[in-house]
Amino acid sequence: MRIPSKKTIACALSGGAARCIAHIGVLQALEEAGIRPDFIAGTSGGAIVGALYLDGMSIAELAEIAAKTRWRDLFYPGGKMGFVDSRGICLYMKKLLKSRDITDLQKPFAAVCADLATGDKVNLTSGPLASALQASASLPVVFTPTFLNNRHLIDGGYVSMVPVITAREMWKPDVVVAVDVNFGSVPETRLTNIVNIAMHLAVTYARKNTESELSMADVAIRVNVGGIGLTDMHKHKELIERGRQAAIESLPDIIRSLQG
Repeated sequence: MRIPSKKTIACALSGGAARCIAHIGVLQALEEAGIRPDFIAGTSGGAIVGALYLDGMSIAELAEIAAKTRWRDLFYPGGKMGFVDSRGICLYMKKLLKSRDITDLQKPFAAVCADLATGDKVNLTSGPLASALQASASLPVVFTPTFLNNRHLIDGGYVSMVPVITAREMWKPDVVVAVDVNFGSVPETRLTNIVNIAMHLAVTYARKNTESELSMADVAIRVNVGGIGLTDMHKHKELIERGRQAAIESLPDIIRSLQG
């Protein structure tokens, strides 16, 4: 049952590679409290979780996907501008999604990307959904950029790791809840291959814009992911539970914001 409120709420879901599985636990806690976002803006893995949720997937279905998905499911051979072709992300998303266009989703949604040539932020709110998710998660070096709308687009974490500004500017919601799934992380020590190195550099760079955007949210949920690496998909159960607990701790602030 939804908490009585005339206010609209937007969720800004951060990137964070495998750590983005924690967003499932956050959405679970919100549902249990009767809160469903009216809008979702997501960066990289946060965009993927947000889109699947707005496509109508239940928390149980999202958890099942998290348990089954492996990095190899996203890889597609080839690509001169990356270790693997980012089309693998698009193809995998098409297997999971019912919606073909972003506007087919149940609620307004934005996938946040960066323009490789200019460094500008690009908010995708219409057009092919799977391609938008591909673009938002096209981590440079690991994945090739996504050519979409006459631009080469890359992972949105380079310009907006936690897309609070996008959520505010796009929809003017009454309440913005930001979710950071990189809180408590320590510098990556397993810098032994190109994937780990690229992910480490991306998250390190993205820290520059994370705190400033978190400060603009009405409520910031910080999921402590200490001890969980960027590639640790096998820790999906722990990530979901950590996300759920972090959201539960923030529920009083969220409820006050909605009812105040």
